[in-house]
Amino acid sequence: MGRIVTLIATVVCTLTGACTIGVVRLQRAVESGPPASGRIAVVELAANAVDAPGPFEAELERLAAAAARAGLQLERVSVPGLGVLLDAGFDAWVLPGQERLSDSDAAAIDVFALTGGGLLLTGPTGRLDAEGRPRAPLPLQAYFPGHRFEARPAGALELRAGPRSVILAGLAPGARLRATAREGLQSLTSGSLVRADDPRLGLGLVSRYRSAPVAWLGVGADALEPEGERLLGSALRWISGLPVVDVRPWPRGHRSAALVTLEVGEDIEAAEAAARELARGGLPPVLAVTAPRAESDPERLRRIAALGEVALAFDPDVDLPAEGRARLERAARHPVSGLVGPIPPGRVTHLRASGYLWATVAGASDAAPRLTGAPDSGLVTLPVSPSPAGGDADVATLVARLLSAQAGVESLDGLFHAALDPGPVARAEGAVTDALARELGSRDVWLTGAGEMAAWWRARAGVRGTLEPLGPRRARLWLRNEGATLADGIAARVYLPARSRPARLSREDWWRPRTRWRVARDHSWIELLAPPLDPGDAVEYILTF
Repeated sequence: MGRIVTLIATVVCTLTGACTIGVVRLQRAVESGPPASGRIAVVELAANAVDAPGPFEAELERLAAAAARAGLQLERVSVPGLGVLLDAGFDAWVLPGQERLSDSDAAAIDVFALTGGGLLLTGPTGRLDAEGRPRAPLPLQAYFPGHRFEARPAGALELRAGPRSVILAGLAPGARLRATAREGLQSLTSGSLVRADDPRLGLGLVSRYRSAPVAWLGVGADALEPEGERLLGSALRWISGLPVVDVRPWPRGHRSAALVTLEVGEDIEAAEAAARELARGGLPPVLAVTAPRAESDPERLRRIAALGEVALAFDPDVDLPAEGRARLERAARHPVSGLVGPIPPGRVTHLRASGYLWATVAGASDAAPRLTGAPDSGLVTLPVSPSPAGGDADVATLVARLLSAQAGVESLDGLFHAALDPGPVARAEGAVTDALARELGSRDVWLTGAGEMAAWWRARAGVRGTLEPLGPRRARLWLRNEGATLADGIAARVYLPARSRPARLSREDWWRPRTRWRVARDHSWIELLAPPLDPGDAVEYILTF
């Protein structure tokens, strides 16, 4: 049972300018693990205070819930200026929507950062000075060099997880969060959290200012839907000097993944040639075929099935999913576990009951697979990337457009799923396949089939990564397989606190068989590859940083 602690500070200042802080401590019990080290102050400045409960109270409540989930304590502090907190022993300050900052407050932040203190800023913090005049330049421009900011009106927003960073730990690549935000700021130069309607506009940034950890959210903490508590918890842990763990989305630490679907239509000969070329280049295709098409030329389909994975190209006017699957398996003499095409509304559960393990979702906004149901019994849906080229494109144009589309998904650590017309691939006689295989291989992309992709996503969903603090610069990483299937290739990235020494494993872990790891060039994280984990298995590592 942890505690969320609220401190309401009253400040008495003498004529000489000396101030003392009186603290009223309130406690409420919450369900959490043992409290982690690190004191975090949630600060309300007098210049931003209001008599009635307002946005600050709403943000504090959401921050308290996120802190409890992360095993942290928050202390509410109401002061006339940040300078009086410099000697109060806090490891991090949270400034929720503190729009007015005086020059002395900005100076106090500089001093606090120089001593290693972490910062979490939300909304329009620092947009105005103490008298309510617009600041130019904004303090945020000092904390996040290279970023430019503009005013953002109030309203509903859909946010999307951008390039991976510490605040996105635990979120799926490209995960979407809804927010109802008050008027605030947004970055004109993207960020870790971006607007779904325009990824060039950022509403979440992380940085190291004077070597101290700094995070900013362009919306108030209360504006995020409950799923945003995970993001807030990661930010709070990091700014308070604690490591943060993220189980990587793809096996063996691959940055992103790619798979290809071919629609087997009227020209079965072209489909066979295209499938052969893709298989030769290490891109095993998904072959989407209707049951009637399979029954029209079963011998050729059986040859094609040996080159990839057969899936039902679902046509609701022809078959029900269960009947179509049975007809396709009889014609192909090949197991069918996937469905390509529009999923009937509300039919996900029925698809799983009909023997399907995965299905594609054309036009989906997700950047990663999604598991519906339990890891051992759920259906995995695979998003399909928008088609980057038409059938009349030449080889160079087709390859360029494919790689451009893949790079956009890769920036999110996501899945690039290309639905290709077999005709251009077959006519290119290997040129498309060779170029794709060469480029994707150099980008550390996991090339796989849909069945293997779905199996991986189910296995990964059962793995939990936790960190147990063992001291100021020491932690135990646990990776546990709580699922029902073997999890092979699990990689965990541990984001390290600012001003950490280069991370290293204990001597026992160093010499453990099959222990593999890598570190970031700037030593901001260490990534470990776990051995195969059977259901119920766990592995631990001792990290020093």
